Amino acid sequence: MAQSERLFFIIDRLLEDGIFTKRQVAERFEISEKQIQRDIEFLRERCPIQGLSNLNITFDRNRHGYVLNEDDRARLDSWRFNQVLVHAISVEKNLSDEKILSDSVRQDLEFVRYKSYAYESFDSRIFSVLFGAMKRHHRILLHYPSWQKPCRVIEPLRLINYGEIWYLLGPEKGDDFIFTYSVSRIEKIEELDEEITFTDYEKLERMSDSYGIWYSKKGNKDYTIRFTGWAKDNVMRQIWQKDQKGEVVDDAYILTLPCSSDVELMGRILFYGECAEPMAPPEFVEKYRKRVRAMARRYEAEEE
Repeated sequence: MAQSERLFFIIDRLLEDGIFTKRQVAERFEISEKQIQRDIEFLRERCPIQGLSNLNITFDRNRHGYVLNEDDRARLDSWRFNQVLVHAISVEKNLSDEKILSDSVRQDLEFVRYKSYAYESFDSRIFSVLFGAMKRHHRILLHYPSWQKPCRVIEPLRLINYGEIWYLLGPEKGDDFIFTYSVSRIEKIEELDEEITFTDYEKLERMSDSYGIWYSKKGNKDYTIRFTGWAKDNVMRQIWQKDQKGEVVDDAYILTLPCSSDVELMGRILFYGECAEPMAPPEFVEKYRKRVRAMARRYEAEEE
């Protein structure tokens, strides 16, 4: 039996259970405990996972097994988190039609790199607690500084990477509306010994499929934007929202889509500069014009 299989079996046990025993590994691979001790020493000195040069594995006499300290557990959870991201991207970007990636597909991923122009960092220890609570289907006590009441009980349902920023989806205790929380803004988190009671997973799937600016308690409005020049060719190939409609009219591409909040939509349109022109609804057109006029006045004043 290859040593790598034993090492990753031990790592899996640390991830899933937080503990492993020599007997557990010995029975699984039919080897001596002396060999397992050598595997433990290997993980302590030359962990095979890139970015984790060593793991601080210690024997817990009270639990009668081997465990990791808090920091190393968080590092290991972050590694798994990145693996989940890589596999999710491979499916979402149609790099693979397999929902469960085969060894050959994983090998093919060596040729792929996913880069972003910007991202938000977060405390890996917060993620470790959050991901563990989600796996155990437990509620969490969340400290989120933007609230008037900063500590609330949340039912964590799903993590979504949107625009290279990680968001947590979940309702408050006793509420059926799914709120969004930026993981980087979470200051403190505590797993509670309370089961998640949320059941409307169809709603969760709908939100996940149309995530971002398209979902809010406020309801949707239809927004129409006219793209010309280089923006026309770019946007024609893009899907901003699954229910969008687009048509070519003369030398322009007219995009209409439902949206519940125009904050991010405004930024997207401004990105295309003079090649983008909002056409509806009227209040958004006026808001856009005010923004552009304000920008122009600022730079005109600087030139003077």
